Amino acid sequence: MTNLLKARQVAEYLCVPYREFLAMVEAGQGPVCILLPSGRRRWRLADVDAWVACHAVSVPAAAAAVATPVPVPPEPAPVPSLNCCSGTTVPETLHNLDCLSRDNQGFRGGQAAQDAGTSAAGENIQEENQSASTDAVGALADQLSEQSLEILQALPEDRTWLKTPSVARRVSPDISPRSGRFRSKIKQLSEKGLIESSNNGLRLTAVGFAVRVRFESEPP
Repeated sequence: MTNLLKARQVAEYLCVPYREFLAMVEAGQGPVCILLPSGRRRWRLADVDAWVACHAVSVPAAAAAVATPVPVPPEPAPVPSLNCCSGTTVPETLHNLDCLSRDNQGFRGGQAAQDAGTSAAGENIQEENQSASTDAVGALADQLSEQSLEILQALPEDRTWLKTPSVARRVSPDISPRSGRFRSKIKQLSEKGLIESSNNGLRLTAVGFAVRVRFESEPP
């Protein structure tokens, strides 16, 4: 771990959920940070250790005290819609987001031939699906480690294949594509449906690209 840490690295070091750590920082109750010339925030490891030593309560308890609860909206009623996963209902899990994207595209094409009232109803269904997908992507992004996110960022945005050694070099020149830690991260990302792995190498899935975009749009 380097002397200057990113927000996500500090959250992992303190065993605190990333969003709760950001809430602590915004409330002025987290470790002292420094501002880089680019305007991004970074933390010195020594400052983080000093902050932990000065607090009598545990770090997770301090985070829970300042985290702002987010109201959970009521779940929308299930809306029947044909898809390639079950043939009857709209897919709801992260593993079905690829299928959800294809279903929405086909739905939009079919609605073009119908009347304006039916088209409006179809657009409402699409907006509900996109909202649910966004929440799921955000939750998945929060579960990933710094190196896992770096692997997603190393893969081409156009979702073309890239050889595994090239991916490792993009993440860090010091990483071996045969190292156990790197191979473990690749396996985890593949099992979560964020990347595809084959003899051609690695590439992003639609879900993986969405998680990457979500991470890159977060505040520094």
